[in-house]
Amino acid sequence: MTIAGLLSGLLEVLPAPVVLLLAAGWLTAESGLLIGVVLPGASVAMALGLFARGGAFPLPIAIVTAVVATAVGSQYGYWRGWRATTAGPGRLTRIIDRKVGAEREQRLLAGLRERARWAVGTAHCVAVVRTLVPRLAGRAGVPYRRFAGYDVTGAVVWGTGVTTIGYVAGAAYESAQRLLGLLGLPLIILILVAVLAWRLIRARRARTPERRPDRATTGLR
Repeated sequence: MTIAGLLSGLLEVLPAPVVLLLAAGWLTAESGLLIGVVLPGASVAMALGLFARGGAFPLPIAIVTAVVATAVGSQYGYWRGWRATTAGPGRLTRIIDRKVGAEREQRLLAGLRERARWAVGTAHCVAVVRTLVPRLAGRAGVPYRRFAGYDVTGAVVWGTGVTTIGYVAGAAYESAQRLLGLLGLPLIILILVAVLAWRLIRARRARTPERRPDRATTGLR
């Protein structure tokens, strides 16, 4: 069963606010817990957009749910990573030490500190990376204010973009999901720019008054 099918079944037996809470819990776990490396977060966010199109709840509510949930999860992941520096190595640290080695791990953390803006900001747009980078940022000692600013920005871009893709895709949801998996961040940015441009054009047309023929000129004719 697909994520969209699962949420559709839940909507048949549960109130929409409860389904939104369940989706939020899923997204929080995907970005904040290690089990998130195997959870399909983007599919849930796209499904929220799809059901918003069907009228289950407003699109802004779906977007806020996706953004807040994924941001809360990554903040928790950062805290877990930071805690590992004082409370001893956790599971992720032991895995990295075993697979990568201590020397390479230190280079990885140093590179993350130097490039925190791009690493943290774009991490939301890549599955698995979205789960691991917040913990690594905490371990690397990236200042919390810097991390929070970049992380929330990335969550807004990812949550808004992916949910909007699900809303716009409609019946082509599965094709859009596969395309998103291939293109990731570029597709999200492209969709956001296109939607923003469309709304600006509509707003400009609404503000532009219709030109009426000049009565004096019409009379001369």
